[in-house]
Amino acid sequence: MRKLEDLFTKEEANLIREVYSVNFQFDVMAFSRINNSTDISRRFFEGLNYYQSAREFFNKELFNKRIIELGPGYLYGHGSILSALDFEKLGVSSYTGIDPLYNEYSEENCKRKAKSMGLKIPFLEVSSDGLSYLLTQPKESAIICSFAAFDSPAIENAGLPKYLEERYIDYLIREIYRITPENSISFHKNIFGLGDYLPLFESVGFRKEKLSPELFNLMDKDICTGFIVRKY
Repeated sequence: MRKLEDLFTKEEANLIREVYSVNFQFDVMAFSRINNSTDISRRFFEGLNYYQSAREFFNKELFNKRIIELGPGYLYGHGSILSALDFEKLGVSSYTGIDPLYNEYSEENCKRKAKSMGLKIPFLEVSSDGLSYLLTQPKESAIICSFAAFDSPAIENAGLPKYLEERYIDYLIREIYRITPENSISFHKNIFGLGDYLPLFESVGFRKEKLSPELFNLMDKDICTGFIVRKY
């Protein structure tokens, strides 16, 4: 099983874990981020109720697929459960939420809460930074998405030296590509925009998906911009 030390020095790997630890996440900026993340995902799923052709697109792309969400947030205790409930309506086979904030809850308690909220699909909350978890996953095994995970201070501007942050993001996007099944999508939205990241996704092999007017309104409207890419 691969780990951060396979990509970074031991000192760099330890710094990454420290920066993305739960203690770091609970500063003022981070608390804003974790609510933004869930808020943006709420907007996305509300938009699917309004844009019928966009909903049909995601129904087709996500049906019977495993979903990994980076940084689901913490609103109402578990932003991942709210996302999982909505992804379940799109026919996904399972849902995993990755966020360092979840380490104060046991896996059993999370599953119990999800069941009490009516979730039926297999569900997992993992306390980890995104890259550490993705390194453990099989090739072409899941569709990966995010809502504000690339916003500061979740990934970018989290406190790593700039050279290390750039390497971390590069490896993270390469892992997203490795894990994405062939001819499947990956989709990401941010509150401050994702324009700087699209070229990085394209550089590893993804191609930007051409968006219908309704998909454009859903993914790239107002300040919550985003994109859909596909692996061929």
